[in-house]
Amino acid sequence: MASKIEICNRALLKIGSRTISDLDESSSEARQLKVLYPAELKDLLRMHSWSFAVKTVDLAVLSNERGIKSSTVAALPSDCLKIITVFSAGMPVPYEVMGRKIYCNAELPTLKYVSYVDDPAVYDEHFASALSYKLAAELSLPIAQNPQLAQTLLQRFYEVLGNARTADAAESSREYRSSILDARN
Repeated sequence: MASKIEICNRALLKIGSRTISDLDESSSEARQLKVLYPAELKDLLRMHSWSFAVKTVDLAVLSNERGIKSSTVAALPSDCLKIITVFSAGMPVPYEVMGRKIYCNAELPTLKYVSYVDDPAVYDEHFASALSYKLAAELSLPIAQNPQLAQTLLQRFYEVLGNARTADAAESSREYRSSILDARN
C-alpha cells in the first residue's frame, strides 16, 4: 500500500523533479502538493464509485424542516462527495440536493454515496497510480513549466483511470457474485 508521500513522490518523479520527505517541508514541491493533493484526491474520488470509498448510511432527518415539494429534509454526511442513490425500504427515491441538505419523500431515507477517504492504506494500486498521474499532470506546469509534458501526463492519467475503474468494477462485481453464491449454499 502506498503512502501519501509515496504517491506524491511518484508524481514528482514523473515530471523529473526532486522528491520530498514531508508535505510540511519548505520546498516549492511540498507547498504545491500540500495545496493540490486534497483537491485532486476529491476530484478523482468523484470520478467513479470506488469500492473502498462507498458508504451506505441512514440519513439524519432534520425534524424541524420541510421542503416545498418534499416531506423529508436530511443532512448530508460531512464526508459525502457524490451521491450514488437514495432509497427507502429497498426502493430508489427521487431526491434533490440544495447545499448540504437532501430533500425527498421518504420517512427513513438511506443514502449510498462516495465518501472522502484520505487514507492511502485503503487505496488499491490502480487508484494510487491514477492519483499520482493526476498530480503529475497538475504539477507539470508550476514546477516543470512544461505544457507538452502536462498534456502527455493528462492523457496517461485518463488511460490509467480507465484501467483503475475497470479493475475496481470487476473486483466489486466478483465480490458481489461471490456473496450471492455463498448465500445460496
